Amino acid sequence: MIIPNYVPEPIEVPGNVHDLPYRHRVEFNRQVILRFAGSVTAAQLASSLVPKFDTTWMVAIYLGWTIVLGLFRIVFRSQTIESRVTGTSLIVTVGLLSLLLAAIPYDARPLVFCALGLAVYAQFSKGDFSYPQAWLWGTLGLIFADWLLGGTTVLRALTQACLWYYVIYDIWCIQYRRRYHEAWAGANDIFRDFMNIWGWLARVAAHWKKYGLWRDVQEDITRRLNPES
Repeated sequence: MIIPNYVPEPIEVPGNVHDLPYRHRVEFNRQVILRFAGSVTAAQLASSLVPKFDTTWMVAIYLGWTIVLGLFRIVFRSQTIESRVTGTSLIVTVGLLSLLLAAIPYDARPLVFCALGLAVYAQFSKGDFSYPQAWLWGTLGLIFADWLLGGTTVLRALTQACLWYYVIYDIWCIQYRRRYHEAWAGANDIFRDFMNIWGWLARVAAHWKKYGLWRDVQEDITRRLNPES
């Protein structure tokens, strides 16, 4: 009897980067990371120049934009128009992100240092690229930024660590959803893929229902709590 995984397999597009030889995956990661780091830096620099709008409205607008991008990808998944539009619209994402950073009471400069540290690592690691080291280099940038800016709070440090873990994890996931020539779209994905959690939860619920996994979990818990029964 084959026991299914508790979570569904990741959604893949035909001809995705993960199916390519290792050197192509590394080069794709490097291109995505460089574009992502440049975009984060540009948004942070622009945030000091753009007007400040109401925080609630800017959060709503940015979330709305990520939902639009997500729905567009669902409708046109695997089609050339989707990657072209998503890649080109990265400039819109950067513009909205700069307005968001100007509106919210959050200093994003440490995350910029993270992205720059990651870009340095991606540029010089060549064929030795690894995700744990990518995370480490970004974390070193985070520590340096916090020291340079005069320290940080525990809550802020945890928030930054969670955001940074998301970035590294999503870079890995993008390989399944993008083709080799879609690095610009891959960079834009990082700014909107946090919304995937809702779709992922729906897929998990459907997966558990299909294979009756919740019933199996309940039976396993019952056996563990009542070993003599």
